[in-house]
Amino acid sequence: MTGLFDPGAQNERTRLAWQRTLLSLVVCGLVVARLLATRALLAGMAVALVTVTLGVLLGLQTRRRYLAADSALRTSATLPDGRDALVLVLLLVTIGVGAMVMLLTWG
Repeated sequence: MTGLFDPGAQNERTRLAWQRTLLSLVVCGLVVARLLATRALLAGMAVALVTVTLGVLLGLQTRRRYLAADSALRTSATLPDGRDALVLVLLLVTIGVGAMVMLLTWG
């Protein structure tokens, strides 16, 4: 095979980077949810639920994207869309809002 495609290497590294980022964000979101739950139980539970839901969704999308990108790279087809980035932004916003509510209710 000629060209820049290295079977599996760049796509695998990208998938692993997404998984590490996802794991870090879910842990961070759950820590924020736990701290928030000490002051506002319902808000803490909501942050935890949204964090876990978005984490699972992003994990599934990451796997789908990995398989689609692998297929696209092998056949020179179009690469997958950017839905993963949207879910990642929603996860970050959830964590940020949870942290802001925690800080506002803390003192």
